[in-house]
Amino acid sequence: MNSAQRAANKYWKDRPYKKWVVTLIKTVHLDGKLTDKTETKFVCATTKEGAVNTAKAFSLMHGRLKILVRLATAKDFTCDYMTTQKGSIYG
Repeated sequence: MNSAQRAANKYWKDRPYKKWVVTLIKTVHLDGKLTDKTETKFVCATTKEGAVNTAKAFSLMHGRLKILVRLATAKDFTCDYMTTQKGSIYG
């Protein structure tokens, strides 16, 4: 886990609603080869399970999926890591 992800985990820890990044991966046969199709959803939910369920409900992919879930970082919102006079916004 990198420092941005550690900072995000700390930031979201005590918040009732968290922003999650859910990546859905489906392996399909395309031109005789196995290819991974991916779809990324940004979800607001209280739990990891809730984020997965919401992402699956709004996904165009169905069937057997590999699912990766993590808490959103500042880069997911296209923000640079910001600091204040007291330190990082996550501190």
